[in-house]
Amino acid sequence: MTRLIALFLATCFLTLSCGEEEEEEATGSIKISMTTTGTPSSSSLNLLSTAADFRNSSIASGAPDSMTIYIQKIALQQGSTGSPYTVFYDEAGKGIKVSSGKVDISQLFTVYECIGNDGIPVEGLECPCGLDDDDAPVEYNEDGTCPGEGTDAVGIAPASEGTYDYIAIDYYQRAKVTGCVTGNFSSTSDSGGADTQGERTYCTQESLHTFQSTQGAASASEFENVTAQEMNLQVSLGSDLTQDETETISYKYPLSESITVSADSSPTMTMVIDTNRMLRFYNQNVTQSINPGVPSDRSFFFNTVFDYSVFAFVGSPGDIRGFQWWTDACSGTVTADRLCADSGNVQTVAGWLTVVKDSSGTPLVAGFMPDDDNSWTIIKGSNKSADGLDADAFTADGANYNIGFSLGTDGAGTIYGANLDADLNSTQEITFEGLQSSYGKLYLNRQL
Repeated sequence: MTRLIALFLATCFLTLSCGEEEEEEATGSIKISMTTTGTPSSSSLNLLSTAADFRNSSIASGAPDSMTIYIQKIALQQGSTGSPYTVFYDEAGKGIKVSSGKVDISQLFTVYECIGNDGIPVEGLECPCGLDDDDAPVEYNEDGTCPGEGTDAVGIAPASEGTYDYIAIDYYQRAKVTGCVTGNFSSTSDSGGADTQGERTYCTQESLHTFQSTQGAASASEFENVTAQEMNLQVSLGSDLTQDETETISYKYPLSESITVSADSSPTMTMVIDTNRMLRFYNQNVTQSINPGVPSDRSFFFNTVFDYSVFAFVGSPGDIRGFQWWTDACSGTVTADRLCADSGNVQTVAGWLTVVKDSSGTPLVAGFMPDDDNSWTIIKGSNKSADGLDADAFTADGANYNIGFSLGTDGAGTIYGANLDADLNSTQEITFEGLQSSYGKLYLNRQL
């Protein structure tokens, strides 16, 4: 089941974890909430019949059934060169678990509010899973997780007075994941072996993680025909696979709009972690490493898209939309109608699009993720920029939107005429211009 987690952050993430000096200086407060949402299947093979031409090269991806990331430090910063103000620190890392529904807010905060459906706090209730449509506390599932219905619980945290332009977060590289991914792998002359071709499902295995000198498994078959087990996963893989489970990685998120905390204001900042294609598996079908410096002769679960899957903005999120996409794509000089003139040169590429609206219904976040980075990478990236989220990436086209995306120095693209409010399970046919001089038809099937 695919997941997206929305976390409203502030100048103090956990009241019990802020230093004494910082608590004494606190002159305001901020509200913090967390929620998860999902779609019918985590499998990247969950394609409609019209997308059946897509073939994975050597990577299958999807959402984990569960994922826990660990945050060691959160700091706010004034300007790009200002001194960070630490608002949360936990040496061992505080775990944030993404499951099939909402997150138990009591995992993170000792003080929180129950927010009713009218947006007004309801006094005298304990609601770690939020409130239902009748403003009654939502009960835990049998497995102790929170279901997905109702409004969120909102954490309350003290905040030091000031104006902030960035949030900086240190994550532990080691996350915990459970899940399976499925792909239909191509047969090519660069194949690593027939056993890795065709339709394959691979599941996480506790002993086959990459935090060891012998990474993953010699054969992808060791991940087949098994029940998924919780395993360690490197959160962000660049040019190497680390063996150090205590290693941390730092990200700084610019805010398009600064936040000012004072005794008279309680601003809200939202952080969105999109896990829809965060669980990825390399099966050696094509001997092309996932990144330079990473082994091509081992099979393993990994994640190279964490940086492209985390967003921060000021305010509260509204509706979340999720679309499976696939293409009829070609490359070269773009035609006037953006349709491929030579039908024999059309290629199918598949992936996922997440759109997050703000509380007024205006689209704010767009994240495009391909199912396989070793296939033709033509639609990948987001509307993140050096200054925060680029609101101009969404251009209204009647009731629809043209949506721009960027992959940093690797290029940019646009999809044209997307209906973000199409019916669930409906498919729309639009066009796109993408990376590597690509263009053509784009199909969007709304699944969330």
